[in-house]
Amino acid sequence: MSNKYINDSLRKVVSSYSFNLFAGLCSIIALVGWALQTFITWSGISGVVGWLATTVIVLTFFMTLMVLVVFARKHYVLADEREANSKLLEHQNLNLQNFYHLRSAIDRLQKLEQEVLSKMNEFTSIEALNSYIELKEKDGAAIFKKFATKAVNNSFKLAKIYFIAKKINVGSLRLTVKAIISQNNQNSADWLVKTVVRDSETWQKLGNDDENYTIDSKEHKIGDNTDFFYIVDKNNPMFVSNDLKKLSAKYKNSSNNWSENYNATFVVPIATQYKESWMYFGFIALDSLNEENLELFIKSKDNELYQILKSLSEAIAIWHMVYNGYIQNVLKEFSLIQQAKNETTCTQAGA
Repeated sequence: MSNKYINDSLRKVVSSYSFNLFAGLCSIIALVGWALQTFITWSGISGVVGWLATTVIVLTFFMTLMVLVVFARKHYVLADEREANSKLLEHQNLNLQNFYHLRSAIDRLQKLEQEVLSKMNEFTSIEALNSYIELKEKDGAAIFKKFATKAVNNSFKLAKIYFIAKKINVGSLRLTVKAIISQNNQNSADWLVKTVVRDSETWQKLGNDDENYTIDSKEHKIGDNTDFFYIVDKNNPMFVSNDLKKLSAKYKNSSNNWSENYNATFVVPIATQYKESWMYFGFIALDSLNEENLELFIKSKDNELYQILKSLSEAIAIWHMVYNGYIQNVLKEFSLIQQAKNETTCTQAGA
């Protein structure tokens, strides 16, 4: 056995079984004391029986100590396995909840689509239809906020479980969803980004109402933020830094006093590949002050934390694709109705 194994085992024995260990050691010491008093004098150990008794007592002492060490080690291994299994089960449940919330949001969106489609015959112009769609966008936004908030909170819990499993005292941690709200300009550096959802712990720390997850109205250009631009400019899968201040002039951030809130960040895109290009909907950002300058984030697709953030981004990307499909279906249906009306009008005129 290595010294590290022995030292770690002894530490666990003392911390968990201090009373039993103390009682056992006292018994053994009492037995040794009796042997010393009976068989040992100032001139040495008396007789063969004394030597044998002393040897047996010493061996018994060390064997008892080793049994305690092995037993305690086994107990802690089992306890660690139970804790790991519990965290794994919680991890699986949270992932399943995210898919459930996504499925529920899509169902509600489909009902909204049916409601809009049922009113198609009432509109006589595309302008009137667009006005109605804009009116219903509030309902669509409410569905998204409800789904995204629950998914973000679950993913935030998963991130905390990750750090607990790694035995990393992360300290401050916050998770946000950033939405790309404008792509009118083809230059990706000029796309606008806005925070739309935060984890509830951060939201409460900011002194906001849990019922309302609307964030400040400030918009940020992707070109003014190194992490976002690094991802969309070269289609990189992530941006990772454990010490943003160390990057100095190489790092740009358009948020005021950003360094007061975080110094380490893990950003993944909310995107989907369409043919040979990528469609970007936004970003997922996990931030920490990382005051102890730990290696919190690992730049690897195999990393568990990346998988957690990627799973969240994919769920939100699916929502956006379904929502875009809903808009396209409405416009397509309206076009077909108008076409049918025009054909009917032409037929009646010809008759």
